[in-house]
Amino acid sequence: MARRLKYFNEVQIMRNNMEQVKDSNGTVRVEPEEITVGGSGTFTITYTVGEEPIYIGGVLRFTIPFGFTKPQIAMPIYPGYATAAVSRKNASVKTFIVENDWWKRGPDRSKTENVSEHVGSHVWVRVLGHALTKGDQVILTYGDTSYTPQAAARYCRTTGPVQFDVATDQRGTLEAPYSGYYLTSDSPTVMVHPEAASFFEVYIPSDLQAGTEAECTVAAIDPYRNLAEHHTGELRCRLEDTIIYEGVFEPDDCGIKKIKFTPVKEGTLRVYAKNQDGSLLGESNPGICSVRADNCKVIELSGDPANGPASQPLRHFWGDMHGHTGIQWGRGSGRSYYEYAREAAAVDFCALTDPDSGRYTNNNKTAHLSLSCYMTDAQWKEIQDINKAFYEEGRFVPILGYEYHNDAPNPEFGGDRNVYYESYDEPIRRCVDEGSYCPEELWAQLKNQNVRAITVPHHSAKKVMLGSFEIHDEEIQRLVEIYSCWGNSEGEGCERPIIGGSVYENHSVQYALSKGYRLGFVTGSDTHAGNPGYSHWVFSSELMSYRGGLTCIMADRLDRHSLFDALWNRRVYATTGERIILDFTVNGAMMGQEISLSENPVRNLSVRVTGTADIESVEIISMGHTVYRKEGSGREIEFNWQDRNLPKAGWLYYYVRVYQKDKAIAWSSPIWVS
Repeated sequence: MARRLKYFNEVQIMRNNMEQVKDSNGTVRVEPEEITVGGSGTFTITYTVGEEPIYIGGVLRFTIPFGFTKPQIAMPIYPGYATAAVSRKNASVKTFIVENDWWKRGPDRSKTENVSEHVGSHVWVRVLGHALTKGDQVILTYGDTSYTPQAAARYCRTTGPVQFDVATDQRGTLEAPYSGYYLTSDSPTVMVHPEAASFFEVYIPSDLQAGTEAECTVAAIDPYRNLAEHHTGELRCRLEDTIIYEGVFEPDDCGIKKIKFTPVKEGTLRVYAKNQDGSLLGESNPGICSVRADNCKVIELSGDPANGPASQPLRHFWGDMHGHTGIQWGRGSGRSYYEYAREAAAVDFCALTDPDSGRYTNNNKTAHLSLSCYMTDAQWKEIQDINKAFYEEGRFVPILGYEYHNDAPNPEFGGDRNVYYESYDEPIRRCVDEGSYCPEELWAQLKNQNVRAITVPHHSAKKVMLGSFEIHDEEIQRLVEIYSCWGNSEGEGCERPIIGGSVYENHSVQYALSKGYRLGFVTGSDTHAGNPGYSHWVFSSELMSYRGGLTCIMADRLDRHSLFDALWNRRVYATTGERIILDFTVNGAMMGQEISLSENPVRNLSVRVTGTADIESVEIISMGHTVYRKEGSGREIEFNWQDRNLPKAGWLYYYVRVYQKDKAIAWSSPIWVS
């Protein structure tokens, strides 16, 4: 059989496209070249001088990837201790670390801390005594255990290739363009391998039809939530009480087994997986099986104008709307990213949203001088081509998008937004391009050019990169990212508060709704490790993050137009990564819709939830408050609630929030009454 994953762990060296790269300023080697996730040890990073000398006072910048222990030079008995040595006998080196807030950088190149790297933490090494010439070496020992083993560096919790960098300031005068440093051209990588599998993740479609073949995915997962791609051994799967597979994981399966099965009875079904001795177990998300396809929820969808609207059953399609690769600001290639989403995470759609540029200053004319990164036209073309290559109607749909990374402090810039296009041929419109400097310019350009696009604010309440809801466009900004690996932006006091600090007042999703904005709810992982659909990490070497979210799109078909149409119509809901089935209507109106108050003075709200675990409670939220709560009992719940109150503001919204006992959450998109 062919190897299931062709591109998994494919190396893509990330360049910010701001710092220049040289071939003549030396080479870099890192040892060891392979490690196992979650362990600890010592790295030797050897820089060898090239054609250009490093003069007295010259500086080398060593970059340790995020996810590893932050390097420190102060305490030889603390983890991550770093030391430096030089091979030349009549020279010496001195290490130093500049503590800086990367989001506060400016165009002042006289400051060493004005680097642009988001890929890791830095140790600077200054050359003293004598210049270094071709062949001389500077050796950084990171995780130096000369004093004690506890000074070792803890390894990253995510697998795959991680990039180490060295940059040079030959004379110590910061004369290189942009940051003052030239990157070496041969950035080495270390391959991080998973531990042995400790359980199975199992996925099945949420919608099943009796007598129709479906596919089950079983993925072997290690204790750090990584794909155990080397897993082999026996596997047994049953659909409720019926055995559907007995076989083995082969080496070419890459830890992923795809199993065909045909359900025969109606109801809520799950697949259970285990190995021979029962030490590895897994249980799938629920799938609701009907005898006929038209037993699914039916909605009027625009069809052939000659024949009028077409009634089509809706299905639940799952995907990750937000993530990064080594093209910009992450790890791995674009091909590896989409392959992981389709094969390992078994999602139906996915968006690769690497940033356009990292803007942090107000002046439109000079903002390009202090960007954290810049996506070139060639890189955007690469992303477009990858989207086209992975598009397969009925199986997997990439969504073309990017992160409009505009965190300049003035209010007109408004924080980060993701931009999604229906077409795969649209150009990138950067926040440092004339005509799209700020969201209002971007929205105007999209409308003037009749571009089918949606912008989505994300982690709006994150303290470091606050989003602003004081600017809005009801035609283009139709969705909001309520949750990601970073946490929950819903509102003050919410479960899963944002990692790293938050400001919910005037920045939360509920605040945006209070302003009358019609925003559906989506979510994603915001992974920077190239593992969309199943991410649990935001840079820490010590801790896992929240699990990345999944968006459910309710559409009649799995194709680009149908999914984008559902996004446009806010026919979506969000979860914390679990495939919870949630159905919510108000007088028959679906999520994302708006109905007339005068025609609906009495509102009958219908809620049905099928959970992935026992349900703790289901709440109906209106105008920022819980107006009804139903306690759960088991994994399924269905109820109706009636509201006769007339809103003081002349309008209101309702949305549903589901809490499971395993702390998973789901949010319906709102339904508005006005």
